Amino acid sequence: MVEFTEEMKNAIEDMYDDEFDRLLPKRMCYLATAGKNGIPNVVPMSMVKVIDRDKILIADCTLLKTYNNMKENPKASLTTVVYRRWKPIKNGEMKVEPGDLLKWEKGGGNGWQFKGDIEILTEGKWFNLISKEVKKRFGEMIPIKSAIILTVTEIYSVLDGRKIQ
Repeated sequence: MVEFTEEMKNAIEDMYDDEFDRLLPKRMCYLATAGKNGIPNVVPMSMVKVIDRDKILIADCTLLKTYNNMKENPKASLTTVVYRRWKPIKNGEMKVEPGDLLKWEKGGGNGWQFKGDIEILTEGKWFNLISKEVKKRFGEMIPIKSAIILTVTEIYSVLDGRKIQ
């Protein structure tokens, strides 16, 4: 059984530092699936939450190909990448040092690939929880269709591809 570190949890859930960062997320998650035909599909995900030591809750608000793939093949991979941050300076300009775009966060927080099994929910505790989160962030603009639980069985580093757990 795998278990998320605190750094992994933050990389999954902690998309923005503050209101200023709404336009510049510090991380992004991507969900990869494939149907019976084996054709892959990858979509960016912003409503993602760790709910247990090996489970990730994902909001399905607009998924179509991904949803169909998960129905046909309940396996998926969620990849999260933590971006190096630029720091605003006094006059509002961004301070960027040469090579910043190519650097990872210090301390190994570069990102992870979480592989595992998918469960699709349209009611119950987890559906209600992620529905409230979506409503809090987007109001009534974006309705939720389902809640996806990814039970993680393997974790890999995106920096060097090695299996961590």
